[in-house]
Amino acid sequence: MLSYGHRYLDQEGKLWSQFLDLICLTDGKADSIVLALKNIIQMKGIPVHLIFGLGTDGAAVMTEDVPYMATFRDHLEQLHLYFRNSANRSASLKAAAEVLGVCELKVKNISAVLGALAEEVEIRKCPTAKGLYSFLATYRFIAALHLQADVLPHLARLSKLFQREDVMFLAIKEQVPVTLALIKGIKDSGVINRVHTWPDYIKVLMTLWDWVHSASLPNRREEEEARIIQGADSSIGKDFNHRRFSEVGVLAAFGILGPQSTTLPNDITHTHLRTLVGKFCSDVDFDTVLEEWASFKEQVVSGPLKNKTQLDILSDLSSKYEEFGVLYPTISQLAAIALTVPVSSVNCERDFSTLNRVKTNIRNRLQGDHLAACMRISINGPEVSDFPYQEALETFFRKPRKIHCSKNKC
Repeated sequence: MLSYGHRYLDQEGKLWSQFLDLICLTDGKADSIVLALKNIIQMKGIPVHLIFGLGTDGAAVMTEDVPYMATFRDHLEQLHLYFRNSANRSASLKAAAEVLGVCELKVKNISAVLGALAEEVEIRKCPTAKGLYSFLATYRFIAALHLQADVLPHLARLSKLFQREDVMFLAIKEQVPVTLALIKGIKDSGVINRVHTWPDYIKVLMTLWDWVHSASLPNRREEEEARIIQGADSSIGKDFNHRRFSEVGVLAAFGILGPQSTTLPNDITHTHLRTLVGKFCSDVDFDTVLEEWASFKEQVVSGPLKNKTQLDILSDLSSKYEEFGVLYPTISQLAAIALTVPVSSVNCERDFSTLNRVKTNIRNRLQGDHLAACMRISINGPEVSDFPYQEALETFFRKPRKIHCSKNKC
């Protein structure tokens, strides 16, 4: 199942996002997806020459290039299920946390988890607890756990930005490089930021259970740290640069279409203009664009665009009711592209969330055009508050509606 939607500007330069249709695919191959997209675009009558960007919901994850991270994820899942499915085990975990003085009971408080597992092995002779303990009581697992605790907060903050429905390049061009710099700093430092808690965890590892330590934990802390950090951070950087934000330089170039353009040197603005023109308007003479740019810059400095935000400037440039479309055709086109180019897959995610709400277990036979129509009503509107309830009731009761019973006496 393929969800298809589009972002567009109205006559006033206001941005809209709408769900169009659901497409049933015979398989998930690239050729099948491309053919389905071409068919739906042709069927809806969307002019292809006005499509300037494509956003897709990819399923790439950071674990695919780091073999141990997949195992690490499986261990965490098994650990979660082990304690969640038993009230007694959860109670022993809380008791171990209280003994160790852990105020917040989280997975990264590995000392409390190990203490609870050790108690399960000693008292209840649980083989599952013994197996989990043998996996968790390693330098590699603890290094991976601390890496997640360091990296995930930065990615979570960036993820919240992408979850906004009106997210656009203005935020991406600033926040993505900052997040990349933070992750690069973790990688270049060579150590995990929270590694100062290592002695506490190692002390727990060496004192809880002799049956584990009889095999002697390998003293490879630095080796495991470097292996986990370099592998995972390289995978994250590769995912950011080559998959998620391969065009972040183009998005950053749109920054010149704003008030900050008046303070940038000419060589930088010309470089950004060349990037944008070469990407989206290759058939336009660059000297003509420079002439438009010189006049547009004066509009920002002392004209009607003075003291406006970049979003307002882009909206005015894209509006059909303003004169800027006639004065600066290329600059206006670039502004419209800047507003509509997709920078996240949030609309795709929301479409499938709506699909889960509409097609419930009771309505499991809803499919095809009827399912797409229900989703269009749910996503695109109109709003429930705008529905003419009184008119609907009057229309409903215009015809006599009597319920005929099979019994004659009714």
